Amino acid sequence: ESIGELLGIFARVDDGYLDNFRYAFPVLQELELTATFFISTAYVNTGITFPKNRVKALVRHDSDGMKEQVVEDLGIEHNLISSEEEYVEQIGNALMQDRDPQELSFQLDKWENVLGTGVKEYSAFQVMDWTNLDSLQQAGMTIGAHTVNHRRLEGLTRKEVLDEILGSRDELQSNLGLP
Repeated sequence: ESIGELLGIFARVDDGYLDNFRYAFPVLQELELTATFFISTAYVNTGITFPKNRVKALVRHDSDGMKEQVVEDLGIEHNLISSEEEYVEQIGNALMQDRDPQELSFQLDKWENVLGTGVKEYSAFQVMDWTNLDSLQQAGMTIGAHTVNHRRLEGLTRKEVLDEILGSRDELQSNLGLP
């Protein structure tokens, strides 16, 4: 494989995506390299995908339909000046405010049903489970905390930031047995 293809595989050794385990991990082992995988723990073992990925896929699937749903459910209107990335970020931030991953998933499932798509099934959105993480650790990879809910820390209270960071660390320690 070319260096560009290999770098593409490693572009997301972050968050806990299952493709990290399926594709990056075997290449790391073949090359006798180690890596640190940063994990957002609220998504491990849930089958729930990261909200902003699903929002972006929904916007791309049916931009007009999604705009209607977002106005109806969140009261957010698309500003024609903002980019798709900024719009998705705005929706994602609004969704993640005061909602746990299950509530987020429920809202996104609703939008997928209304828009007639199943973007959550995209293999690129799947996340690892504790068995995958244990296998990585047993092979010499480092597992690092990357918040509980994958929230943007900017704008959170000190307590919320500490809950995200320390909660992720504590859950990893509890489930994997190592600091």
